[in-house]
Amino acid sequence: MAKYITLGEKAQFFHDPYSGVTLAKGEVKELTSNQLNSKRVKAALLQGHIGYAEKPTDETAAVKKEEVIDTEALLKKFEALKEANKKVVEDVTTYDIEKISRKFKLTELTVLAGINEIELEEGDTKETILEAILN
Repeated sequence: MAKYITLGEKAQFFHDPYSGVTLAKGEVKELTSNQLNSKRVKAALLQGHIGYAEKPTDETAAVKKEEVIDTEALLKKFEALKEANKKVVEDVTTYDIEKISRKFKLTELTVLAGINEIELEEGDTKETILEAILN
């Protein structure tokens, strides 16, 4: 019989390489009886690092976890990376867009574009959004 588990209140992450169980915040996983018998899983259950959960319904599985983005920290990160990757040649300023784009998720760049009042199109990539922001 399978049981469902989720992280405890204060836990951020759980991983047991022996049983192959990995849990992130907000996830509910089904465990087999062999996985439940793992020493690490048993210890985590006893200590409150993970706990039993109810079987997720279709409604709860369909709801995606929304990501909260701190805009002030995002702007600071962007400005720091912009200055670190700036090249000035004969009064022309250029930026290494590839290096900067590797440090951001697409959602973060979308927020930056919104702050800079840039309208995005459906096929925009991280690089095209960065070009629009920097120019």
